[in-house]
Amino acid sequence: MTEPSAPLIPPELRPYLDTIADRLLSRHAAVVIGSGFSKNAPSPASRPQFPDWSQLGNRFYERLHGQPPGPDDKYLQVPALAHQVEAALGRPALDQMLRDAIPDLQHEPSPLHVELLTLPWSDVFTTNYDTLLERARRSVISRRYDVVLKPGDLGHSNRPRIVKLHGTLPSERPFIITDEDYRRYPHDFAPFVNAVRQALLEDTLCLIGFSCDDSNFLQWAGWIQDNLGHRNSPKMYLVGLLGSQGEARCRARHRATEDRTTPTPTKRAILSKLTRDDDRVIANPPTSEAATWPRATATGGSGSACRRRPRATWRSCSTWSPC
Repeated sequence: MTEPSAPLIPPELRPYLDTIADRLLSRHAAVVIGSGFSKNAPSPASRPQFPDWSQLGNRFYERLHGQPPGPDDKYLQVPALAHQVEAALGRPALDQMLRDAIPDLQHEPSPLHVELLTLPWSDVFTTNYDTLLERARRSVISRRYDVVLKPGDLGHSNRPRIVKLHGTLPSERPFIITDEDYRRYPHDFAPFVNAVRQALLEDTLCLIGFSCDDSNFLQWAGWIQDNLGHRNSPKMYLVGLLGSQGEARCRARHRATEDRTTPTPTKRAILSKLTRDDDRVIANPPTSEAATWPRATATGGSGSACRRRPRATWRSCSTWSPC
């Protein structure tokens, strides 16, 4: 029986994918991975799931107020809420809440993590606390990634690297989570900031696993505009499942282009497009089309299937600023 062909890449995405593919093949593309990408890890219904930013904020709210937020309850951005937890309970309690909220070792990296690292990125930056990327690199035989946990390790590392920008479980602290952490970050972690700046100047930068209301995205996007300016900001690509009203405001604010009509391309279609001219990158592309890039989280219940969101968006932005 003939294997069904992979879905075609929507024409609206081809110019962006062509640009990223060309930069990948010349070793001038870097990627920043956010918390949404961790949801691709296999997630049996019996195990706790990786939280998104709103779920993490709900945990902080409940710890402060003794009950979950109701539909009419409003709270500040997650970093401000985390700062309140630190002020009320102390930093050790806040750090322990993060360890309890993120079920790192209860999940294995997905094939998507391995395929992402097989692409010839110049560097991989991540704001995630989990160790999925570090563990996934063990299954990558075509490339060797150095893992950088501390700014002082940068000078002794070789590209490509997995750079943990915001700390890592179980105990590589501080975990960058409060608004004070973000305020002091350019001073306390200047080598990391300079590494991202260098990538912005030399490479095409892709951001995967972020949303427009993600505090990490807002902080880094604001820093980029503050330091490089509107006219000098390089072109970057935000890869995600977008479409909320807030993200529509971000599109207008960031002068972004997007695909509004095409269904989500499968990960195989995207990966094969990005590696079309380099058969050394992925020797045996997967045959399964069950997962998408990024993949939506599974529905609740035993044996439930993955719920696919209707649209995937690649944004081309000349500059970004907080929404």
